[in-house]
Amino acid sequence: MRIVFVRHGHPDYANDCLTELGKHQALACAEKMAGENIKAIYSSTCGRAYETAEATAKRIGLSIIPLDFMREIRWGEIDKTSELIDDGHPWNTAEQLSQNEDFNLLHDDWKSHKYFSGNIVLKSVETVCDGFAEWMTQFGYKFLENGKLYCEKECNDIVAIFSHGGSGAAALAKLFNLPFPYVCLTYAMNFTSITVVNIPSKAGSIVMPRLLRLNDDRHVTTEKITFQM
Repeated sequence: MRIVFVRHGHPDYANDCLTELGKHQALACAEKMAGENIKAIYSSTCGRAYETAEATAKRIGLSIIPLDFMREIRWGEIDKTSELIDDGHPWNTAEQLSQNEDFNLLHDDWKSHKYFSGNIVLKSVETVCDGFAEWMTQFGYKFLENGKLYCEKECNDIVAIFSHGGSGAAALAKLFNLPFPYVCLTYAMNFTSITVVNIPSKAGSIVMPRLLRLNDDRHVTTEKITFQM
C-alpha cells in the first residue's frame, strides 16, 4: 500500500479556506498528483484541506472521501495549572525540548512532560491516531499494542490524504511508531508538500513502513508560488 500525504495550500485561517496564493498552489499540486496513480482521495473536513483536495479530485476525476479525524489538531491549556510554552504550540514546544540536555525527545515520555501533560494537544493527537488506526483496518493493516504494524491481507492501493501540518504529523507518528513532538520537529511539511509512505503488503507479517518522499514541494518552488515569511 502507498499513502500520499498532502498538506493544504496557503490558508486564510480566519475563514478556513485558501488564499489566492493557496489556490495557485493547489492547482500546481494537482498537476503533480496526476502522476501519482491515486485510486482514492481522502481529506480532512476543514475547508482549507478540502479545497486543496478538490483541485486534485477535479484534475484526476475522483470524488473526495471526508475524514473528520484528520481535522487539524488543537492545543492550549487543560486548566489554569497547566505549564505551557507559547500557549502549548507543539512545534515550538518540541523545539524547546530538543534543546534540553536532560530530555531526549526520541526516547523519553513526552506525554508526561509538564509542557505536554497539561496540554489539550494530547487528546487531539490521540483522536487522530485512533482514527487513523481504525481507517487502516479497511486496507488490512492492524496496529499492535507495541505500536508495530501487522499486515493481515495484501493491499496494493495508492491513496491520498489531504490534511494539515499537525494532523499529518500525528498520522506519521502513528505509522512510524515515533513520538509526536519528534515528528513535528523533523518531518515538517510546507504548504501543498507531498510526503509518500510505502507500506509493504505481506499478509501474516509485521511490516515496516518506508518513507519514500518527504515534504516535496518542488511543484510550487519551481513555479515560484511559495509563501515568503
